[in-house]
Amino acid sequence: MLAFVGLNGALEGKVTRFELEFIFLSLAIIVGTSLCYLPASPRFLIKILPFIPEITILFVMYTLFSDLIRPEVIFACLVLILWGIFVFTFRSVRNHNGHYSFQQLKTDMAEANEAINMTSSHNSEKKNVDEQEILRTPDIIAN
Repeated sequence: MLAFVGLNGALEGKVTRFELEFIFLSLAIIVGTSLCYLPASPRFLIKILPFIPEITILFVMYTLFSDLIRPEVIFACLVLILWGIFVFTFRSVRNHNGHYSFQQLKTDMAEANEAINMTSSHNSEKKNVDEQEILRTPDIIAN
């Protein structure tokens, strides 16, 4: 959708207020979601945050185009970003009591990789199941 709005603006040579507000809201949703999936440590947050391109783009757009956006849309964007910060904070305090080390990150990555490998090997074993069995069980995805 963002590419469509950008292409439409490039072809027409102008961007309407609705399109600009749509870009703001879309970026706020992306930033809020990306904040939810960061490693659960304030130390990592400070090191990673400046390198997330969506945050940089949103900051630049806010400084350049905030006067063209209605206050309600800016408020909605702030709510979405604050929700991402709340989820990040809640998850980091709940899971690791605010202490998340590099060793814990490596352990989590190894566990996730192991789970992915187990899932792929489990799926390759199920390919020998006949078609009727696939249609009866909803947890098997037919290729």
